[in-house]
Amino acid sequence: MLQSSTLFILIFLTNFLIANDRPAALLEGTGQSRLLYKAVPVFNQHPWKQTIAMTPVKGQPGSYIIIERYGNLWYLSPKGKRHLFFKKTGNLINGIFDKDFPKQPYFYFRFSSQGQNRLRRYEVNLKEMTIIPESEKVILEWKTIGHRGGGMAFGPDGFLYISTGDARKPGDPDNSGQKTDNLRGSILRIDVSDKSKTYKIPQDNPFIESPNTRPEVWSYGLRNPWRFTFKPGTNEIWIGDNGDESWEMVSKATKGSNHGWSVYEGNHFFRPGQKLSGPNPVHSPAIVEHPHQEMRSIIGGPWYKGSKFKELSGHYIYGGFVTGRLWSFSFKDGSPKNVRKIADIGGQIVSFAEDPEGEIFIITLDKGIFKLEKATPKKLKPVPSLLSQTGLFKSTQKHSTAPGLIEYEINLPMFKDGASSRRYIGLPKNSRIRFRPTHRKISLLPDLRSRSTLDKFELPQGSVLVKTYFLGETKVETQISLNDKGEWRFLNYRWHEDQKDAQLVKEEGENTLLKLKGRKEIQWRFMGKNECSSCHTHLSSFAPGLTLSQIKNLDVFKGADLFPKSFQPPPETPALSQPDDETKSLEDRARDYLHVNCAHCHRQAGLGGRANFQLLAWLKTEDLKLINEKPLVGIPGVSPEKVKLISPGKPEHSDIYRRISSPAGRMPLIGTSTIDYQGAELIKKWIKSLK
Repeated sequence: MLQSSTLFILIFLTNFLIANDRPAALLEGTGQSRLLYKAVPVFNQHPWKQTIAMTPVKGQPGSYIIIERYGNLWYLSPKGKRHLFFKKTGNLINGIFDKDFPKQPYFYFRFSSQGQNRLRRYEVNLKEMTIIPESEKVILEWKTIGHRGGGMAFGPDGFLYISTGDARKPGDPDNSGQKTDNLRGSILRIDVSDKSKTYKIPQDNPFIESPNTRPEVWSYGLRNPWRFTFKPGTNEIWIGDNGDESWEMVSKATKGSNHGWSVYEGNHFFRPGQKLSGPNPVHSPAIVEHPHQEMRSIIGGPWYKGSKFKELSGHYIYGGFVTGRLWSFSFKDGSPKNVRKIADIGGQIVSFAEDPEGEIFIITLDKGIFKLEKATPKKLKPVPSLLSQTGLFKSTQKHSTAPGLIEYEINLPMFKDGASSRRYIGLPKNSRIRFRPTHRKISLLPDLRSRSTLDKFELPQGSVLVKTYFLGETKVETQISLNDKGEWRFLNYRWHEDQKDAQLVKEEGENTLLKLKGRKEIQWRFMGKNECSSCHTHLSSFAPGLTLSQIKNLDVFKGADLFPKSFQPPPETPALSQPDDETKSLEDRARDYLHVNCAHCHRQAGLGGRANFQLLAWLKTEDLKLINEKPLVGIPGVSPEKVKLISPGKPEHSDIYRRISSPAGRMPLIGTSTIDYQGAELIKKWIKSLK
């Protein structure tokens, strides 16, 4: 039998050899839960641009209309061929065929433009399967400054149901959700069977005789019910309703129900000083709630009707736009059962559809359309509960990393509540970083400040990135990003008070009040894995800090043989600049700051979907849709007539500056608890300098 000292030496040598070959070897194949299904792309022979909705063509099994966010509706045949069904200017939302199509050859289409939500009806050329543009008929219009809702469906009763958002700013300062003298924050129910009219009001609508209430309203008190569905065999409407500060909700709407917004956010008081109002002052509670630590921007889906996955029979399917995860539950005896995460789609879920057999399509804004397949069973090892058990450190107490990890620096880190950081990268032996230029189609980007800033790295399987945050000399948090067989996973560890080791943070993350010697108390957010994946996306190859314009010591990468022999960086690679580096122009410093702290969301197909502008450093300032543009959802405190995203010369009227410099509606949304006063002052000076 080996003595304990000999056994320790053998274990150490084994871990040393493993780490030298693959620094993250001890983390590979670990996991806290196994997902039942995987996402498989479909119809990817076509170059979709921001798919937003998909609807089956009635009477043509296997044919679909696929709607892109800005402009195009495509007809997709059962053989996978497509042609343009319709082209429309605006922010496209949804579309469905008439309940009696093709006998009644009409298509109902939702979009928004110029501050208006718009519902139109068009006639369809059945021979060519295209819209007849001149047949346009205005059905409904209502004003919006945000939160449009987006659902449409014909109910079992034959009437058209429409979901509308509160159309207001975050927080609903006007308490719009409880007002029924408009069409906002509601499920509407109208009769469109008489094509000689726009619509009629069904005589059994719940509030048809209620004063100060629009008769179209079927239920109300909703914030942003983006998608809904009817439960089979019932007239129950099941909704995914986007929350505000803390919660995402699945709710069941019935005749006359009041879902409480904005007195309630789901089942929690949002404005406890206010009372429910309107014709039904009784709260209909949410069926299922998710805190923002595990989901943001819920997307309601269908009840599963297929036969491929027996275990999903009778389950409600839904997902999260920000997190890209798919969830399900069954509903029995008046309560939800088996609420669980079932798949990671890896894209921004925006809608669902069904094929003729009842199997579901998942539509994502950024990655196209998917179906589900059974995931291959994996034998998952437990995630190490201590940082010292990951194999990434020779000594956690000394913060001494294992062989194979290379320390590097970047030019401009994101603001993280005044913390500094140390960063490391590790690749499996004999593997290399792939250098991927993302400006191949340069004609699509004529307004580049510098093409080289578009270049980014792709890390091979088995790669790991490690970052430890320090407040002064105190280690606070170590974040790990791991490419585990092509799937990027994220682990966070919270350092013990004695600074000898760090504990795994629970999957949903946690908040704490840090009390450090010689410092004021600081609220610190230990990130949950869903929050990590909000910034670490495929748009940045899951490593936002690894670009030629960010890496300060590129020679370290070359010296460690991390690049292919043929790698030659472009001769002009401007480094991102520090806010106080006055050798760089004020505009470059401001734009670089916004790029690092904001552009991971505010870019094409990014998570800043409620704001139609971009903050990427390589775009010209005049092309950002920022200067003198109205914010879609501004924060209170300035007259709406005066406020702009950037109001040249007037930071006090600029929504970008106000969100960086104040607690109300503060950005960045994730990752910080305090205001970056140096960054705010930089943006203030820049705005003042604009003519």
